[in-house]
Amino acid sequence: MNTSRLWVLISIAPLVLAAGDPSAALAQSPIKIGLVQGFAGGEVYVVHAKQLKRGFDLGLAYATSGKQELLGRKTEVIAEDDQLKPDVAAAEGHQARGRS
Repeated sequence: MNTSRLWVLISIAPLVLAAGDPSAALAQSPIKIGLVQGFAGGEVYVVHAKQLKRGFDLGLAYATSGKQELLGRKTEVIAEDDQLKPDVAAAEGHQARGRS
């Protein structure tokens, strides 16, 4: 190993050790899942939206064996109302993608 490579390894080692385990930081932040649906509007649509949300929650519970975790991280379902308007649904979808 030449001297320049050794110097780089020695200078980077403290930074890596100071950073700690990156998987621990990832394990703390939840995985956010956005669900945009018409929760307001006509009675038929509200019933359908609530059933869809309930089915989604049940499917997530089944897929995670009731733990509500994916890859060791908690999940958080964010349900948004699109008011049965395509432009509102698009805006809610874009906004949900921007959340971290």
